[in-house]
Amino acid sequence: MRYLLSGALCLFALPCLAAPGEIARAPVTEATGVQPNILFILDDSGSMAWEDTLNQGVEYWGYQPASSVLGDSGVYIDQQSAAQKTNFANWFTYYRDRMSVAKSAMAGVIDTNESRVGLRTIQGRNNRNVADMTDADERDDLMEELFTAYPSGGTPLRTALKNAGEYFASTGNNAPILSADEGGMCQQNYAIMMTDGYWNGSSPSVGNVDGGSGDYISASHRDSYSNTLGDVAMYYYRTDLRTDLINSVPTVPDVDENPSQHMVTYTVGFGVDGSLTENPSGIDTSFTWPQPVSNTNTTIDDLRHAAWNGRGEYLSAANPQALIDALNNIAQSIAGRAASTGSLDISSGSQTSDAYVIQTTYDPANWAGDVVARKIGSDGTLSSTSEWSVAEWLRDDAGRSSSRKVITYNPGISDVDEKAFFFDIEEAGSLEAEQILDLVGFLDETLLTDAVLRDAADGADSGYERDLPHAQWDTACRENVGARESDRLSQGR
Repeated sequence: MRYLLSGALCLFALPCLAAPGEIARAPVTEATGVQPNILFILDDSGSMAWEDTLNQGVEYWGYQPASSVLGDSGVYIDQQSAAQKTNFANWFTYYRDRMSVAKSAMAGVIDTNESRVGLRTIQGRNNRNVADMTDADERDDLMEELFTAYPSGGTPLRTALKNAGEYFASTGNNAPILSADEGGMCQQNYAIMMTDGYWNGSSPSVGNVDGGSGDYISASHRDSYSNTLGDVAMYYYRTDLRTDLINSVPTVPDVDENPSQHMVTYTVGFGVDGSLTENPSGIDTSFTWPQPVSNTNTTIDDLRHAAWNGRGEYLSAANPQALIDALNNIAQSIAGRAASTGSLDISSGSQTSDAYVIQTTYDPANWAGDVVARKIGSDGTLSSTSEWSVAEWLRDDAGRSSSRKVITYNPGISDVDEKAFFFDIEEAGSLEAEQILDLVGFLDETLLTDAVLRDAADGADSGYERDLPHAQWDTACRENVGARESDRLSQGR
């Protein structure tokens, strides 16, 4: 029997959950593993001082300018009501110009983020290395750096993104990617670039990275232009930023399948439009990317191309609220990429005709997990379809819940030892008050029955606030992958 096994390189203990306590509304595995690095890249060009967005007109965020009401006669703020004064103060402080809006939006995301977060401005005037945002002092220092940024100069987005990539590749005491002992081989790295205008400035000198062939370059990525923002994003996505670390970064199937340390690029266009309105329909589908020309709207298409090449997302924000929403959506997307998939690179000399790769997947966005077997061909290629799926087995096993026992225990009640969990409001005496409140707060109390818990994973109308599509597996930052002979493997349920 031949075995090909990739070891579990990054195993982390699950947090202990006390009971009674609030029922988790997110998978506990999201609290495990190594924190990702998130680097905000803020456009601090001169146009960020403008009150209007380039394509979308003036945005006053709820404050109605005096001239629109009283013509040229004006209005005195100190003569207005307390509510009007507050409204004006909020607008003036946070929303009167593009820079204020951008700072407010970024600050809102930083304030609720517990990853390792840092800041770069495209002019390089306000930089803060990534640091743990669970440290209140580090968070305060980052906020101070953000709010002291000021707008001036051009829009050198290409070199700014290149500088971010070089920062992620740096080593030494201030290296953003952690050491092997700290889990750096599993660490994900993200750049979030926000801009209000068209790029210009010097060339990044990376060439036409997305124009040829090679790892992670498909038909939808290619163009025939050199030194674009898309080229920079592709370069730092493909490049192994830390060759001294084992390549064990969690991957996302069909989205981000690079296990080496790399940079994922998200981009946000604030009040600017390109000529494109959508992304390619698929990664292997050819797409016509416009040629980017400095100081034209084709550079916004290049902003979209950069996110596509960098396996992130491009979002367009027409107004302040849309910008806030866009950055929050990116933060949620990054949190969702805590998903982990084991993968195995096997040399052609190790192949047999009956070998399989066992692959674990987990998506915390919907709590879905699976273990699948994919066959390795005699030429070393890996089948795109699975031979079997544990999630499918469990879904097809209609009788699995009927024989499963759910037990509760309350040591505070002497005549209750182990009790089958068939929760009814009228039979709540076997539970602590806190436990009852947890359940009632999380579920529709009219549906709290044994069937609710047992049928939830089958997508029944259970009263849960979310669906549990199928079995869950903790694969946070692991390579739980192996291959063995098929006659043995198929029995491993």
